[in-house]
Amino acid sequence: MKIFWALLILLLLLCPAGTAHAKGKTSLNTAKLTMTQGNTKTIKLKNNKKKVIWSVVYGKTNIALKNKKKTGVQVIAKKQGTAKVQAKVGKKKYICKVTVKRKQVKTVDVIVNGKKFQAELADTAAAKELAKKLPMTIDMKELNGNEK
Repeated sequence: MKIFWALLILLLLLCPAGTAHAKGKTSLNTAKLTMTQGNTKTIKLKNNKKKVIWSVVYGKTNIALKNKKKTGVQVIAKKQGTAKVQAKVGKKKYICKVTVKRKQVKTVDVIVNGKKFQAELADTAAAKELAKKLPMTIDMKELNGNEK
């Protein structure tokens, strides 16, 4: 009878009560990220409940990290170039390569007395409204000899 109880206890210790569910593997939602200067995107760490240490391991001048949490981090694109974001969970490291592309600048040609100049339009509502009205011709007159 003692052997029966010993085997029963051993069986209960080796086999956990209830069914074991397979936990999803921890991973980043993306291994590569492409951004434009000034934009913000989120990198998410899937299936993680542990403490995460987020860091930029390469290209610290190109990006910045914000709102570091267990589930993700916001990446801010500062300058054109490449960078690597690392999420460290215990001894395991997860890397995402970030490519920052230059912000597209809208330029317009301005012709004054036959001379051609280029002007950059700012990223504002007024500049966008002006761009909708282009091309346009403006007649300017000299006033008191001040305009050159």
